[in-house]
Amino acid sequence: MAKLTRYTSFEALKSDIQPNTRTEAERDRVYTELEEFIKLLQQDLAAKKKAERSDGQ
Repeated sequence: MAKLTRYTSFEALKSDIQPNTRTEAERDRVYTELEEFIKLLQQDLAAKKKAERSDGQ
């Protein structure tokens, strides 16, 4: 959020776009880690919902 307050307008923000310096392998690794994290969150949420349903009965 601090980076957003550095600019006085959206046009100034757009003009300061930095090029992507990650290699394709790095992008793939980060994307895979993100997918794994999302899967863990989904499993955790499903477990919590299941626990709430079984507690309520």
